Amino acid sequence: MSFEYVSHPPLDHVFIDKGVSGSRLCQNVVENLRKIPIYKNTKVEVIDDYRSWLSSVQHDIHKRFDKKTLLLYPEKGQFMHHCPGSDSVVCCRYFVLDFGMNCPYDCHYCYLQTYAKVPVLTVAGNVEELLAEVKRKTGELEGIHWRIGTGEYTDSLSLENLTGLGKILVEFFSTLPNATLELKTKSVEIDSLLGLNHKGNTVIAWSLNPDYIVNEVEYHCSSLDRRFEAARKVIEAGYQVAFHFDPVFYYDTWQADYKALVERLFDEIPSKHIRWISLGTFRYSPGLKEKLRLRHPEEFITRAEMILAPDNKFRYMAPLRAKMYKYLSDEILKRDPGMMLYLCMETRATWKRVFNQNLIGPSYLDDAFEKRRLLLK
Repeated sequence: MSFEYVSHPPLDHVFIDKGVSGSRLCQNVVENLRKIPIYKNTKVEVIDDYRSWLSSVQHDIHKRFDKKTLLLYPEKGQFMHHCPGSDSVVCCRYFVLDFGMNCPYDCHYCYLQTYAKVPVLTVAGNVEELLAEVKRKTGELEGIHWRIGTGEYTDSLSLENLTGLGKILVEFFSTLPNATLELKTKSVEIDSLLGLNHKGNTVIAWSLNPDYIVNEVEYHCSSLDRRFEAARKVIEAGYQVAFHFDPVFYYDTWQADYKALVERLFDEIPSKHIRWISLGTFRYSPGLKEKLRLRHPEEFITRAEMILAPDNKFRYMAPLRAKMYKYLSDEILKRDPGMMLYLCMETRATWKRVFNQNLIGPSYLDDAFEKRRLLLK
Protein backbone atom coordinates (compact mmCIF):
# COMPACT_ATOMS: atom_id res chain seq x y z
CA MET A 1 0.00 0.00 0.00
CA SER A 2 1.32 3.46 -0.90
CA PHE A 3 -0.08 6.74 0.39
CA GLU A 4 0.47 9.67 -1.95
CA TYR A 5 3.14 12.21 -1.06
CA VAL A 6 1.85 15.31 0.72
CA SER A 7 3.49 18.36 -0.88
CA HIS A 8 1.03 20.87 0.58
CA PRO A 9 -0.34 19.46 3.85
CA PRO A 10 -4.10 20.04 4.04
CA LEU A 11 -4.91 22.55 6.76
CA ASP A 12 -8.37 23.45 8.06
CA HIS A 13 -7.17 25.86 10.74
CA VAL A 14 -4.10 27.95 11.57
CA PHE A 15 -3.96 29.40 15.08
CA ILE A 16 -1.40 32.13 15.76
CA ASP A 17 -0.49 33.27 19.25
CA LYS A 18 -0.62 37.08 19.22
CA GLY A 19 2.82 37.18 20.83
CA VAL A 20 4.42 36.00 17.58
CA SER A 21 1.92 37.28 15.01
CA GLY A 22 4.37 39.90 13.76
CA SER A 23 7.35 37.55 13.39
CA ARG A 24 8.92 36.83 10.03
CA LEU A 25 7.88 33.20 10.13
CA CYS A 26 4.24 33.93 10.95
CA GLN A 27 4.05 36.57 8.26
CA ASN A 28 5.44 34.02 5.80
CA VAL A 29 2.67 31.60 6.74
CA VAL A 30 -0.10 34.16 6.34
CA GLU A 31 1.22 35.35 2.97
CA ASN A 32 1.76 31.85 1.60
CA LEU A 33 -1.70 30.71 2.65
CA ARG A 34 -3.08 33.41 0.36
CA LYS A 35 -0.87 32.37 -2.55
CA ILE A 36 -1.44 28.59 -2.52
CA PRO A 37 -4.87 27.58 -3.89
CA ILE A 38 -5.28 24.54 -1.64
CA TYR A 39 -5.42 26.87 1.36
CA LYS A 40 -8.15 29.19 0.08
CA ASN A 41 -10.59 27.90 2.72
CA THR A 42 -8.09 27.58 5.57
CA LYS A 43 -9.22 29.58 8.58
CA VAL A 44 -6.63 31.78 10.31
CA GLU A 45 -7.24 32.93 13.86
CA VAL A 46 -5.05 34.98 16.20
CA ILE A 47 -5.43 33.81 19.79
CA ASP A 48 -4.49 35.61 23.00
CA ASP A 49 -2.45 32.83 24.57
CA TYR A 50 -1.73 29.41 23.09
CA ARG A 51 -1.53 27.73 26.50
CA SER A 52 -5.01 28.92 27.41
CA TRP A 53 -6.24 27.79 24.00
CA LEU A 54 -4.73 24.33 24.46
CA SER A 55 -6.26 24.09 27.91
CA SER A 56 -9.68 25.05 26.61
CA VAL A 57 -9.71 22.34 23.95
CA GLN A 58 -7.77 19.67 25.83
CA HIS A 59 -10.83 17.62 26.80
CA ASP A 60 -11.78 16.88 23.21
CA ILE A 61 -8.72 17.93 21.21
CA HIS A 62 -8.43 14.47 19.65
CA LYS A 63 -11.94 14.84 18.26
CA ARG A 64 -11.78 18.48 17.15
CA PHE A 65 -8.26 18.77 15.79
CA ASP A 66 -5.68 16.65 14.06
CA LYS A 67 -2.77 17.16 11.68
CA LYS A 68 -4.96 19.51 9.67
CA THR A 69 -4.42 22.14 12.36
CA LEU A 70 -1.29 24.30 12.61
CA LEU A 71 -0.40 26.20 15.78
CA LEU A 72 2.23 28.96 15.70
CA TYR A 73 3.36 29.69 19.24
CA PRO A 74 6.14 31.45 21.19
CA GLU A 75 8.69 28.93 22.47
CA LYS A 76 9.89 29.96 25.93
CA GLY A 77 12.43 27.20 26.52
CA GLN A 78 15.75 26.48 24.87
CA PHE A 79 15.79 25.84 21.14
CA MET A 80 19.28 24.32 20.94
CA HIS A 81 20.43 21.39 23.03
CA HIS A 82 22.63 18.33 22.87
CA CYS A 83 21.18 15.39 20.95
CA PRO A 84 19.40 13.24 23.57
CA GLY A 85 21.06 9.87 23.19
CA SER A 86 19.71 6.85 25.03
CA ASP A 87 21.45 5.40 28.07
CA SER A 88 24.40 3.10 27.31
CA VAL A 89 24.80 4.17 23.68
CA VAL A 90 27.72 5.94 21.99
CA CYS A 91 26.97 9.57 21.14
CA CYS A 92 28.79 12.35 19.36
CA ARG A 93 28.72 16.09 20.05
CA TYR A 94 25.73 16.78 17.85
CA PHE A 95 23.24 19.50 18.72
CA VAL A 96 19.63 19.77 17.68
CA LEU A 97 17.32 22.71 17.07
CA ASP A 98 13.77 22.09 18.24
CA PHE A 99 11.36 24.41 16.48
CA GLY A 100 8.14 22.40 16.46
CA MET A 101 6.31 19.16 17.06
CA ASN A 102 4.59 16.68 14.70
CA CYS A 103 4.69 16.54 10.92
CA PRO A 104 2.12 15.85 8.18
CA TYR A 105 3.62 12.46 7.34
CA ASP A 106 2.53 9.17 8.90
CA CYS A 107 5.45 6.77 9.29
CA HIS A 108 4.47 3.63 11.16
CA TYR A 109 7.66 3.67 13.21
CA CYS A 110 7.50 7.31 14.31
CA TYR A 111 8.08 7.60 18.06
CA LEU A 112 5.95 10.74 18.21
CA GLN A 113 2.93 8.43 18.34
CA THR A 114 3.83 7.75 21.97
CA TYR A 115 5.58 11.05 22.72
CA ALA A 116 3.46 13.87 21.32
CA LYS A 117 0.51 14.77 23.52
CA VAL A 118 -1.26 17.18 21.16
CA PRO A 119 -2.32 15.95 17.66
CA VAL A 120 -1.70 19.27 15.91
CA LEU A 121 1.23 20.59 13.90
CA THR A 122 3.15 23.12 15.99
CA VAL A 123 5.89 25.51 14.91
CA ALA A 124 7.64 28.08 17.08
CA GLY A 125 6.95 31.49 15.61
CA ASN A 126 9.67 33.37 17.48
CA VAL A 127 12.40 32.36 15.06
CA GLU A 128 14.34 35.54 15.80
CA GLU A 129 14.96 34.26 19.34
CA LEU A 130 16.03 30.89 17.94
CA LEU A 131 18.67 32.54 15.75
CA ALA A 132 19.91 34.72 18.61
CA GLU A 133 20.35 31.65 20.83
CA VAL A 134 22.33 29.79 18.16
CA LYS A 135 24.57 32.79 17.57
CA ARG A 136 25.21 33.22 21.28
CA LYS A 137 26.00 29.56 21.95
CA THR A 138 28.21 29.00 18.92
CA GLY A 139 30.04 32.22 19.77
CA GLU A 140 30.91 30.96 23.24
CA LEU A 141 33.18 28.23 21.83
CA GLU A 142 34.64 29.47 18.57
CA GLY A 143 37.47 26.94 18.54
CA ILE A 144 35.24 24.01 17.60
CA HIS A 145 33.08 23.31 14.57
CA TRP A 146 29.47 22.85 15.64
CA ARG A 147 27.18 20.31 13.98
CA ILE A 148 23.59 21.37 14.50
CA GLY A 149 20.58 19.59 13.04
CA THR A 150 16.84 19.93 12.79
CA GLY A 151 14.22 17.24 12.50
CA GLU A 152 14.12 15.67 15.96
CA TYR A 153 10.41 16.26 16.63
CA THR A 154 9.27 17.20 13.14
CA ASP A 155 10.42 17.01 9.53
CA SER A 156 12.78 19.87 8.67
CA LEU A 157 11.19 20.84 5.35
CA SER A 158 7.67 19.38 5.27
CA LEU A 159 6.13 22.84 5.91
CA GLU A 160 8.73 24.83 3.98
CA ASN A 161 6.13 25.97 1.43
CA LEU A 162 4.37 27.79 4.26
CA THR A 163 6.96 28.79 6.83
CA GLY A 164 10.11 29.39 4.78
CA LEU A 165 12.02 28.36 7.90
CA GLY A 166 14.55 26.30 5.96
CA LYS A 167 15.48 29.36 3.92
CA ILE A 168 15.76 31.47 7.08
CA LEU A 169 18.08 28.92 8.68
CA VAL A 170 20.28 28.45 5.62
CA GLU A 171 20.74 32.20 5.22
CA PHE A 172 21.57 32.55 8.91
CA PHE A 173 24.07 29.68 9.03
CA SER A 174 25.88 31.13 6.04
CA THR A 175 27.05 33.87 8.44
CA LEU A 176 28.49 31.39 10.99
CA PRO A 177 32.08 30.39 10.21
CA ASN A 178 32.20 27.62 12.83
CA ALA A 179 28.94 25.72 12.34
CA THR A 180 27.26 23.31 9.93
CA LEU A 181 23.47 23.02 9.72
CA GLU A 182 21.89 19.68 8.83
CA LEU A 183 18.32 19.73 7.53
CA LYS A 184 16.89 16.20 7.87
CA THR A 185 13.85 15.44 5.76
CA LYS A 186 11.73 12.92 3.89
CA SER A 187 10.26 15.71 1.78
CA VAL A 188 11.44 17.25 -1.48
CA GLU A 189 10.51 20.85 -0.68
CA ILE A 190 13.92 22.28 -1.59
CA ASP A 191 13.05 24.94 -4.20
CA SER A 192 13.34 27.83 -1.72
CA LEU A 193 16.91 26.75 -0.91
CA LEU A 194 18.35 26.44 -4.40
CA GLY A 195 19.26 30.06 -5.08
CA LEU A 196 20.75 30.86 -1.68
CA ASN A 197 24.37 31.79 -0.96
CA HIS A 198 24.73 29.09 1.69
CA LYS A 199 28.55 29.20 1.65
CA GLY A 200 28.72 25.45 2.13
CA ASN A 201 27.49 25.70 5.71
CA THR A 202 24.34 23.59 5.23
CA VAL A 203 24.05 19.85 4.62
CA ILE A 204 20.69 18.55 3.38
CA ALA A 205 19.97 15.00 4.49
CA TRP A 206 17.45 12.34 3.56
CA SER A 207 16.30 9.21 5.32
CA LEU A 208 16.59 6.19 3.02
CA ASN A 209 14.84 2.85 2.95
CA PRO A 210 14.06 0.40 0.13
CA ASP A 211 10.95 1.05 -1.95
CA TYR A 212 9.17 -1.77 -0.15
CA ILE A 213 9.53 -0.01 3.22
CA VAL A 214 8.76 3.44 1.81
CA ASN A 215 5.55 2.16 0.26
CA GLU A 216 4.43 0.04 3.19
CA VAL A 217 5.22 2.15 6.25
CA GLU A 218 6.22 5.71 5.26
CA TYR A 219 2.79 7.05 4.40
CA HIS A 220 2.62 10.46 2.68
CA CYS A 221 6.42 10.78 2.43
CA SER A 222 8.15 11.42 -0.88
CA SER A 223 9.13 8.43 -2.99
CA LEU A 224 12.69 7.18 -3.18
CA ASP A 225 12.89 8.44 -6.78
CA ARG A 226 11.93 11.95 -5.73
CA ARG A 227 14.38 11.98 -2.81
CA PHE A 228 17.28 11.17 -5.13
CA GLU A 229 16.06 13.75 -7.63
CA ALA A 230 15.96 16.41 -4.90
CA ALA A 231 19.43 15.40 -3.71
CA ARG A 232 20.82 15.90 -7.21
CA LYS A 233 19.19 19.34 -7.40
CA VAL A 234 20.71 20.58 -4.16
CA ILE A 235 24.11 19.23 -5.17
CA GLU A 236 23.85 21.26 -8.37
CA ALA A 237 23.16 24.25 -6.11
CA GLY A 238 26.43 23.62 -4.28
CA TYR A 239 25.16 21.85 -1.17
CA GLN A 240 26.64 18.73 0.32
CA VAL A 241 24.21 15.97 1.25
CA ALA A 242 23.93 13.23 3.84
CA PHE A 243 21.90 10.05 4.09
CA HIS A 244 20.47 8.12 7.00
CA PHE A 245 19.73 4.40 6.68
CA ASP A 246 17.63 4.68 9.79
CA PRO A 247 15.59 2.80 10.74
CA VAL A 248 16.81 -0.34 8.98
CA PHE A 249 14.28 -3.19 9.09
CA TYR A 250 14.78 -6.93 9.25
CA TYR A 251 12.50 -8.87 6.88
CA ASP A 252 12.76 -11.72 4.39
CA THR A 253 14.49 -9.85 1.55
CA TRP A 254 16.26 -7.18 3.57
CA GLN A 255 19.76 -8.05 2.34
CA ALA A 256 18.94 -7.89 -1.35
CA ASP A 257 16.80 -4.77 -0.93
CA TYR A 258 19.36 -2.79 1.07
CA LYS A 259 22.22 -3.90 -1.17
CA ALA A 260 20.31 -2.58 -4.18
CA LEU A 261 19.62 0.65 -2.32
CA VAL A 262 23.30 1.20 -1.51
CA GLU A 263 24.24 0.51 -5.13
CA ARG A 264 21.62 2.97 -6.33
CA LEU A 265 22.80 5.63 -3.90
CA PHE A 266 26.38 5.57 -5.14
CA ASP A 267 25.36 5.16 -8.78
CA GLU A 268 23.23 8.32 -8.61
CA ILE A 269 25.03 10.47 -6.03
CA PRO A 270 28.83 11.00 -6.33
CA SER A 271 30.38 10.22 -2.96
CA LYS A 272 32.44 13.42 -3.08
CA HIS A 273 29.22 15.27 -2.32
CA ILE A 274 28.17 13.03 0.61
CA ARG A 275 29.26 14.41 3.99
CA TRP A 276 28.19 11.42 6.08
CA ILE A 277 26.00 8.31 6.21
CA SER A 278 24.41 6.88 9.34
CA LEU A 279 23.07 3.43 10.14
CA GLY A 280 20.44 2.64 12.76
CA THR A 281 18.20 -0.38 13.13
CA PHE A 282 14.51 -0.16 14.00
CA ARG A 283 13.79 0.36 17.70
CA TYR A 284 10.72 1.56 19.51
CA SER A 285 9.49 2.60 22.95
CA PRO A 286 6.90 0.65 24.95
CA GLY A 287 3.40 1.56 23.87
CA LEU A 288 4.10 2.14 20.19
CA LYS A 289 3.20 -1.41 19.17
CA GLU A 290 -0.23 -1.17 20.76
CA LYS A 291 -0.99 2.24 19.24
CA LEU A 292 0.29 1.17 15.84
CA ARG A 293 -1.83 -1.99 15.73
CA LEU A 294 -4.95 -0.03 16.65
CA ARG A 295 -4.40 2.15 13.60
CA HIS A 296 -2.88 -0.47 11.29
CA PRO A 297 -3.83 -4.01 12.40
CA GLU A 298 -1.90 -5.48 9.48
CA GLU A 299 1.42 -3.83 10.43
CA PHE A 300 4.48 -6.07 10.35
CA ILE A 301 7.40 -4.04 11.71
CA THR A 302 6.83 -4.94 15.40
CA ARG A 303 6.27 -8.65 14.73
CA ALA A 304 9.96 -9.53 14.46
CA GLU A 305 11.69 -11.05 17.48
CA MET A 306 12.80 -8.12 19.64
CA ILE A 307 13.84 -7.61 23.25
CA LEU A 308 13.54 -4.74 25.72
CA ALA A 309 17.06 -3.29 25.86
CA PRO A 310 18.67 -1.45 28.81
CA ASP A 311 17.63 1.89 27.27
CA ASN A 312 13.96 0.80 27.62
CA LYS A 313 13.51 0.41 23.87
CA PHE A 314 12.58 -2.72 22.00
CA ARG A 315 15.42 -3.71 19.67
CA TYR A 316 16.54 -6.59 17.51
CA MET A 317 18.92 -8.80 19.47
CA ALA A 318 22.52 -7.61 19.48
CA PRO A 319 24.01 -10.32 17.20
CA LEU A 320 21.36 -9.62 14.56
CA ARG A 321 21.89 -5.85 14.74
CA ALA A 322 25.63 -6.35 14.34
CA LYS A 323 25.05 -8.64 11.36
CA MET A 324 22.84 -6.05 9.67
CA TYR A 325 25.29 -3.20 10.33
CA LYS A 326 28.24 -5.26 9.14
CA TYR A 327 26.47 -6.17 5.92
CA LEU A 328 25.47 -2.58 5.17
CA SER A 329 28.77 -1.01 6.18
CA ASP A 330 30.72 -3.45 4.01
CA GLU A 331 28.55 -2.59 1.01
CA ILE A 332 28.94 1.16 1.62
CA LEU A 333 32.70 1.06 2.22
CA LYS A 334 33.17 -0.97 -0.95
CA ARG A 335 31.96 2.05 -2.86
CA ASP A 336 33.85 4.63 -0.79
CA PRO A 337 36.37 3.37 1.78
CA GLY A 338 36.77 6.91 3.13
CA MET A 339 33.08 7.57 3.78
CA MET A 340 32.18 9.03 7.18
CA LEU A 341 29.96 6.18 8.36
CA TYR A 342 28.58 5.92 11.88
CA LEU A 343 26.04 4.01 13.95
CA CYS A 344 23.20 5.97 15.51
CA MET A 345 22.08 5.13 19.06
CA GLU A 346 24.25 2.02 19.37
CA THR A 347 26.35 0.49 22.13
CA ARG A 348 30.13 0.23 22.30
CA ALA A 349 29.79 -3.55 22.10
CA THR A 350 27.97 -3.25 18.79
CA TRP A 351 30.57 -0.82 17.43
CA LYS A 352 33.24 -3.34 18.41
CA ARG A 353 31.41 -6.17 16.64
CA VAL A 354 30.92 -4.17 13.45
CA PHE A 355 34.12 -2.15 13.10
CA ASN A 356 36.46 -3.91 15.56
CA GLN A 357 37.12 -0.58 17.27
CA ASN A 358 37.45 -0.04 21.00
CA LEU A 359 38.11 3.68 21.26
CA ILE A 360 34.69 4.82 20.17
CA GLY A 361 33.39 7.95 21.86
CA PRO A 362 32.54 11.63 21.31
CA SER A 363 36.13 12.73 20.65
CA TYR A 364 36.76 9.94 18.14
CA LEU A 365 33.55 10.65 16.27
CA ASP A 366 34.03 14.42 16.30
CA ASP A 367 37.52 14.02 14.84
CA ALA A 368 36.14 11.78 12.10
CA PHE A 369 33.36 14.23 11.23
CA GLU A 370 35.85 17.10 11.10
CA LYS A 371 38.30 15.19 8.89
CA ARG A 372 35.51 14.45 6.42
CA ARG A 373 34.38 18.09 6.43
CA LEU A 374 37.90 19.36 5.73
CA LEU A 375 38.48 16.68 3.08
CA LEU A 376 35.37 17.66 1.10
CA LYS A 377 36.02 21.36 1.65
